[in-house]
Amino acid sequence: MDAIHDLVQRLSERVAPDEVEIAPDLLDGFLAGERNDPAAAPVLGGFDAGSALSVVLELLGALRANAGAISGLLTLAGTAVATMDKLLDLRDRLRRSRDPAEAVPDDPLRGALDVLDALEKRLTAAGVPADQAPRLGRVTLQTLLERPDDSRRLLAALAAAKG
Repeated sequence: MDAIHDLVQRLSERVAPDEVEIAPDLLDGFLAGERNDPAAAPVLGGFDAGSALSVVLELLGALRANAGAISGLLTLAGTAVATMDKLLDLRDRLRRSRDPAEAVPDDPLRGALDVLDALEKRLTAAGVPADQAPRLGRVTLQTLLERPDDSRRLLAALAAAKG
């Protein structure tokens, strides 16, 4: 298994444990452009995996859609935990403030909030319960921040994927 498959498997362990065993296959299918073809999805235990929500596939789509912003975040990031703490603190300050520009003047992580929001919205729109989407978004970003070089490779592969 190469680095990007390993990263997607690790991400799956954290956000979609039920998909751990098929995560590498989901990534391969996504990269080949098969993500929208239920007939190409693996069938597990008599259930059509293409008919059910795949958190991993939704995250791969969200990562692809936000690859540029996430790459920028990886460049700015220090340690994953410190970066996530800063990001969540920034979000709290923005939510409490009446004037976001005044609350967070020129913070380089501000764009990362858009990424976090995009991940959460995509997951919620796909059927992930709204109370779970924020945690899945945070864990996804934290997982990427822990392995920035592998994350850059994954983002490059997703950007180059068919479809």
